[in-house]
Amino acid sequence: MISRLRNIKPYIIFAVIFGTLAQGFALDIFSHTVNGAAVDLFPGNKIENTTLTFRGFYGGQIQIGNRFLLNGTVSAKAGNLFSGISLRDIASSVNVDEVSLMYRFKIENSSAQWALFAGEYEPVGTDMFITRYFGTETFSSYLLEKQIGFEAPAIYPLNGAGTSFMIKYSVPVANAAYLYYNEKYGKQYLNGDFRLAGVSDIIIADFLFGFALPFEKKDANGNDVVMVVKRVDFQTGLTLLIAGNPFVNFYMQAGISRIQAKPDSGEQIVSLNDLYFLLEPRFAAGKTLFSFSFFYLPENTFKNIPHIDQSWGAAFTIKSVPIELPAAQGVFGGIVCASTANPLTKTIDINSISIKAVPFADISIRNGTLKILLPIQPLKYNTPNEAVSLSLSYTIRF
Repeated sequence: MISRLRNIKPYIIFAVIFGTLAQGFALDIFSHTVNGAAVDLFPGNKIENTTLTFRGFYGGQIQIGNRFLLNGTVSAKAGNLFSGISLRDIASSVNVDEVSLMYRFKIENSSAQWALFAGEYEPVGTDMFITRYFGTETFSSYLLEKQIGFEAPAIYPLNGAGTSFMIKYSVPVANAAYLYYNEKYGKQYLNGDFRLAGVSDIIIADFLFGFALPFEKKDANGNDVVMVVKRVDFQTGLTLLIAGNPFVNFYMQAGISRIQAKPDSGEQIVSLNDLYFLLEPRFAAGKTLFSFSFFYLPENTFKNIPHIDQSWGAAFTIKSVPIELPAAQGVFGGIVCASTANPLTKTIDINSISIKAVPFADISIRNGTLKILLPIQPLKYNTPNEAVSLSLSYTIRF
């Protein structure tokens, strides 16, 4: 099995060292974990044309005393298990989603936190920051959920390796600042982001604005230097929930992942490919919940979502409130989504439109949740392994 395990060695070493130090200081340690597995079946007219893939996820949180908090999440994905009868040499990958070490303390009447992180840390475009520091219930769009791992993938991921400082005031408002390194658009970047978030009875808001400095390590004469910065880019994002009713509200995500103050040759200050949005009014009728979604998403977001095939589109979601079952609780519903490529940059015809219907069931059994999805693409009836598929996942929390 081909794997990129060597990429996570530094994080494993970091966790072992910190765990050893914690034991040495005899601190009280509390922990909980979230882990799960999923299989995706794409049937073919013959067994050799059938595709079966596996995905796994493990997330852990360790609280050490009253000050330290260690988070870590790792996901894995294997290729087609039917690719060979020996079930050997199956292509696979391992991804470190987040590793973070947080130190919490008080500043007068406010609570503060300093953190070191690597991976995808508190990204804008999810409810992670709000739920983590304000204790609210999750409110991200069900349309963007994955079966396991980060349930709501970030439209604009805040990923890399760096440090952050957060302060939460006595009123329900918080500020945060991030300084981190990452690689994107084929370049190395030093990033700085600033965040303002707040919660009230009628509105939840999370706003982020930041800069990105693409840098090189050689000057114009080819000499090695620490850093050469020739321009500055900017990024911004907003997550908003309006109305105090948990079932009737308006949810919005929007932003620009890159504004180039001094664009490279052939590029623009703002490209359509760098814009994103999700607008979602939500309603309720008796014990039935439904929502309409209008979206424009970058590829690195929708490629990980079972309900969406292309960047531009609309969806309708209907689901029940939790229904009591024998020794379990279930939510049942479905999503119908129509999507296409960006009509402002590509010619759209009937062949470029994707329609997908996804009946689903979320069944909570004790500490675990079983998710069943049956994606159906009626326009691909000539290719069975694309027209109908089945996804089963189980996530358990301790």
